[in-house]
Amino acid sequence: GAGLIGLPMPLRPLQLLWLNMVTDTFPALALALEPGDPGVMRRPPRDPREAILSRDFVLSILLYGGLITVSTLVAFAWALAWAPLQAVTVAFTTLALAQVLHLGNARSEGPMFAGGRFWSNRYAVAAVVVSALLQLAALYVAPLAATLRVVPLGLDAWLVVLACSVAPAVAGQGLKYLGRGAQLGR
Repeated sequence: GAGLIGLPMPLRPLQLLWLNMVTDTFPALALALEPGDPGVMRRPPRDPREAILSRDFVLSILLYGGLITVSTLVAFAWALAWAPLQAVTVAFTTLALAQVLHLGNARSEGPMFAGGRFWSNRYAVAAVVVSALLQLAALYVAPLAATLRVVPLGLDAWLVVLACSVAPAVAGQGLKYLGRGAQLGR
């Protein structure tokens, strides 16, 4: 995406491997331990002729992927203009945190804060904390930072990183609340 809009490459190959390890491993394990949605046994069975990757599911993947991509590129573009030496680190950290926070959108079809769902899976909360701490270690443990070729971030960069990484999660939860309201109105 960055190349298509004329920006330099925002991530390095080793950073991509780090992201795959940190943002996929712990959240995936936590999702495996997610309690089922209430009333799941009262739903009719899925049509066996229906595709496993339904149209709605593919659209949600594209939507969330697009939100995370845009927020990462916004942070990267800001950093290129104001803190070019930190731009790759800003993109790297924004993407890591946005992917980890996406766990809240992946946990359930409904909103995460409805009906006590937030604390229903302590492993998911722990996965977010562990992944965020590992990302901080990537920036502030000197040998790891040198290996990943990142630099510590200043307060202004952290504010951009946090705003841009939280935005896709908030947007996803907002859409879930709107969807839930539409379902309740039927």
